[in-house]
Amino acid sequence: MANGTIFPVTLIPTPASVIPDCPYGSGPSGDSRPCLADPVIVERTCSSYIGTAPDEQFINLGFQPDLVWLKRTTAGNSWRWMDSMRGETKYLESNSQEAERTYSDPTAFKFQTGGFSVGNASGTNENGVEIQSIGIEKASGFFDMQFYTGTSNPLVVAHDLGVVPELMIVK
Repeated sequence: MANGTIFPVTLIPTPASVIPDCPYGSGPSGDSRPCLADPVIVERTCSSYIGTAPDEQFINLGFQPDLVWLKRTTAGNSWRWMDSMRGETKYLESNSQEAERTYSDPTAFKFQTGGFSVGNASGTNENGVEIQSIGIEKASGFFDMQFYTGTSNPLVVAHDLGVVPELMIVK
């Protein structure tokens, strides 16, 4: 039995059939390309910062993310994934076979209004090291996070996207 975290993502726009005055789908050719009406507004951003350990620092994203990926760019290290469902002291490494890991320092990573903060940890804030971050917030129709327990049988994992996911990242 395997446990995991699933990150369903979709980029599916609204079908032309539900958008008045859509130039696609109404012509004699039956063009079925989608139109974007009221696109989903999703907060996501990439940023980089230089580590200041042992001093804590705030990374301003302009929103509170639900998922943050961190990667040191000037030194070898794993991609670290922190999510709001798992909590601030837990993280995943996408290039590792290990399950969830725990920061020994509770200030290593914190979700905050407007962004996140990093403390005294080599994977999040090593002094003088450049770190790239990607932050995403949950949004219906675009990004969701779910936990599940795997079995040896086919499994349907419920999500809150409201549409069929185009991409599912599982660890």
